Amino acid sequence: MRDAITVRGRYTVYTYNPKIEETVQIYTGLARRLAGVDSSNYPPCTFIAIGSGTTPPTEADTTLESEISRKGMDSGYPSTIVSGAIILQSTWGLDEPASQPCTIREIGVFDSSSGGHMLNRIVLSGDLYKDSNLELSVKLEISFE
Repeated sequence: MRDAITVRGRYTVYTYNPKIEETVQIYTGLARRLAGVDSSNYPPCTFIAIGSGTTPPTEADTTLESEISRKGMDSGYPSTIVSGAIILQSTWGLDEPASQPCTIREIGVFDSSSGGHMLNRIVLSGDLYKDSNLELSVKLEISFE
């Protein structure tokens, strides 16, 4: 039965002062965690982290290469939409992260505010610059087909 379900995820990264929009299709690690791990042994993944690492992701990754900041989900997230997809979203305000300006090159989803288990990691196709003039939102939509 497990082979009959396709799990897909899509990260959408955007700023409120639209400077960059990055949409990346992800499959590595996400399907492995959702389809192959008994979720009763792990807390839900409700934290998104940003980092500056550039090494391509592998299924063996357990952390970001160089984490800058990690945030819990925005109010109302995780949520589900009519199609049954699960949406996770975290937003960094103008004064976040503390180490600004910064260049974001990688994103990951975790089940803890520090350490914990990583659901997935992606490396962006281009640099995302974050300073105190921009709010940053990262959204992950997970669907089952």
